[in-house]
Amino acid sequence: MSEGKLEIEAKIAKYLRLLEQDPNNVENHFKLGTLYLDEDQHQLALIHFENVLKLNPEDTYSMINLGNIHYKSGNIELALKSYFQALSIDDEDVDLLYNIANLYEKSNDYKKAETYYMKVLDIDANHSKTWNNLGLLHTINNDLEKAKYCFNKSFLLDPNSIETLNNLGEIHILTKDYLSAISYFNQIISLKPNYASAWFNLGVIYEELKEIGNAEKHYQEALKRSPIYSEALYRLETILHDKGEIKKAINIYNSILDNEDSNKSEIYYLLARAYSALKQDEKAIEYLTILIHDNRHINSYKEKILLDKTFIDLKKNINFMDLMK
Repeated sequence: MSEGKLEIEAKIAKYLRLLEQDPNNVENHFKLGTLYLDEDQHQLALIHFENVLKLNPEDTYSMINLGNIHYKSGNIELALKSYFQALSIDDEDVDLLYNIANLYEKSNDYKKAETYYMKVLDIDANHSKTWNNLGLLHTINNDLEKAKYCFNKSFLLDPNSIETLNNLGEIHILTKDYLSAISYFNQIISLKPNYASAWFNLGVIYEELKEIGNAEKHYQEALKRSPIYSEALYRLETILHDKGEIKKAINIYNSILDNEDSNKSEIYYLLARAYSALKQDEKAIEYLTILIHDNRHINSYKEKILLDKTFIDLKKNINFMDLMK
C-alpha cells in the first residue's frame, strides 16, 4: 500500500473516531464525505454529505458534492435536483452554474446547456471552459463561425488548454483551413507529445492533402501512443493496402499486438484481412480462429467477417465455412 493511501486511511480512521465521540459534528461528516469522494467510495461519501444536510440544511457545498456523486453514477435527474437545491441558496455560484450547463449538455439538451453557460459568462466573462463548451454546442448546431469565435475566446484566456487547441484544430479541419489546423495540432504536440488525437488529426489532414507518406507516419505515431486507436488502425490499413505494402502492415500489426494495451480483437481481424489479401488462406483462418474463440462478441464478429469483401475468396475454403458455423 502506498504512503499516500496509508495517510488517507489514517485520516478516515481519525474522523470516524471523532464522530463516535460527537456524531453530530458537521465538519467531521463533511471531511469524511470529501475523503470518501476523493477515493471514489461514493456510497460512503453520500451518507456523510446527507448527514451534513440533516444537521445544516443550507450547506451548499454538500449539495454540490451530492450532485457530483449522482453525476458520476449516471443519475442525471438526482444530480440536477441537488445542484438546483444549491442554486436556490446561491444563484451566482459560477462552478454550480457550469455543472448544470454541463449536465444539460451531456443529456443532449443543448438549449438549456447554452442558457446556463451564458449565465456563467454573465457573472464571469473570462471563464475559458465555458467559452470552449459553447464552441462545442455551436459546432453541433453547425454554426462554425460562432464555434470558432468561442474557441478563440477560450484560447485567448487559456492558450495552453489541450482541449481548446484540439477543438480549434478540428473546427479548422471542418472549414478546410488545413494550415491553421496543422498549427494548432503541432502546438498540442509541443505541449503534450503523447496526445494521440493530435497525431491522428494531422494524419487526417495530410491524407486530405494527398500527402500519403506524411499521413501514414502520423497514424503510426498515434498508434504508438494509443494502441487501441481503431480509426487510426483502419486508416493506416487502407493506405498500406492501397500501396500494396501488406507485409509492412502485418509487421506494424504484430508490433502493436505486443503492447498489452492493444485491442487484440481488432489486430487479429486486421491480420486476417492482410493474410487473406495475400492469398495466404491458412494464416488468415488461423487469426480468424483466434479472434472468434477468444471473443465474447462472437456473433457480431462473425457477421462482420461474412460481410467483409476482403474474405470473398476465403469463403470458398472449407475450414472457413466450418469456422463460421
